[in-house]
Amino acid sequence: MFSVSALDDNETDDHQAGGKARQRIEALWSNPLNAAEIVRIEHVLWSPSDDRFEAWLRQRHLRTLAEACLNGVHAVATDISEGDLIVDVFDDQDGPLIVISENAPGGVGQIEAFVQSTMSSEGSFERAFRHALEYCAQTDDSENLIAAVANVRNNGALKDVFDVSRLARGYRQTLSAQEILASTLDEVGLGASRRNVVAVVGRLLQPSHSNITDAWFNGLNRLWRNREENLGGPIDARVFAYLMVDSSSVRRRFSAMIAHMTGQPPSEAQLFARTQDFLLPTCHDSCPHCLRNSNRFASTIRPSRELSLRWLSASESHDSTLEVAPGWIGHLRELLKQKDRVDIIGRTEEELDEIGRGLQVLLTEPFERDYVLVWPIVNGVSRNSIGWRIRVEIRHMGVS
Repeated sequence: MFSVSALDDNETDDHQAGGKARQRIEALWSNPLNAAEIVRIEHVLWSPSDDRFEAWLRQRHLRTLAEACLNGVHAVATDISEGDLIVDVFDDQDGPLIVISENAPGGVGQIEAFVQSTMSSEGSFERAFRHALEYCAQTDDSENLIAAVANVRNNGALKDVFDVSRLARGYRQTLSAQEILASTLDEVGLGASRRNVVAVVGRLLQPSHSNITDAWFNGLNRLWRNREENLGGPIDARVFAYLMVDSSSVRRRFSAMIAHMTGQPPSEAQLFARTQDFLLPTCHDSCPHCLRNSNRFASTIRPSRELSLRWLSASESHDSTLEVAPGWIGHLRELLKQKDRVDIIGRTEEELDEIGRGLQVLLTEPFERDYVLVWPIVNGVSRNSIGWRIRVEIRHMGVS
C-alpha cells in the first residue's frame, strides 16, 4: 500500500539512483562556469541585502497592497465590473500613494458608488482588504481536497461515499451518489457548496480512479508540503514532479499504477505530466485566483500576499484563539481588552450552541477598554474539518 513512508524508503535502487545523481552533480561542479555561478549565487544569498533588494521588496509590498485595495473596492461595490477601475502606485520622497481611478474618460461614477457603499457599511472595505490578503480560492480548494483524501485514507465517513460514487451507473445512481457526497462533505466540515462537490468529483472521483489513486494523491501531496515546510519556501510543482519521476522506486510504482489505469505503460513525458496531475497546488504569493498585477502599464512585479502579511504583522496585534472551556466567556472579555480580534474555536455542535448562547450576552453589552466603551461584533464564521471558527472583533467605540 502506498504512503509517504514508501516514498522515503531507503531501498537499494534508491541508493543506486542517489549515486547516479551524485555523479551528475559532481560532473556539473567540474564545469568552471557552473561552479562560478553557484559561488556567485551563494555570495548573494548570504551577504547582507543591498539597497536594490530593499527597494524591490518595497515595490512588491506596495503592489500587493494596491491589488488588495482594488479587490476590496470590487468586493464592496459589487456593481463595478472588472476593468472599470485601475490602480496605480506612486512612491517618491513624500511617501507612497495608492491611487484607484476610473478607466473610462470622464468617469461614470464608480468611485462615488464605492464611497457610498463604504459609508453605509462601516468597516466593510477594511474587511474586504484583509480578506484579499489572506484568502486564495485555489489554496482553499486544494486544502479541502487534501482533507477529503485524508478522511478516506483514515477510514472516515467519506470512504464509503467514495466507493458508492465510483460504483454508480446511470443518471439516477450518479445523482443519488452526488447528493450523499454533498451531505457527507458538509458533515465532515468540508462544506457542501457546488464548488467543493465539483472539485471532489472532478479531481478524485474520475472513472479510472480508485483507492490506489487516493493513496497516491494523499502521499504525494503530503510529501510535497512536508518538503516545502522543511525547506522554508515553495517548491514548484514541475520541480517536485521531476524529482518524483527521477526516483527509480517511485517511477516503478507510479508506472505500474498508470499502466493498470490505462492498459499500457506510460512514457517518461506521460509520467511527468500525470505526476503533476496528482499534485494540488497552493498559493504562497499570488495567482489569478487571488491577487494579480491588473495594471498592464505598471511594472511586472508580482504581488506577494505572504510578504505583505509578514510586513504588516510587525505593526498590528496578532489574532488570538480561544477554545470553549469552563470560564471561556470571562477569558474572552480579558482577551478583547488587549486584542482587536479573537477567534473562538468550537469543535462540536454542543460547543457551537454554547458559543451562540455566550455571544448573545457578550454582543449586547459594551465593556470598558482604555477608558473607552467598546462593542464587540462577529466579523466572520468559517468551518473546516476540525470545527467552527467564529471571529469576534472590536469595531465601534463610544466615550465612557
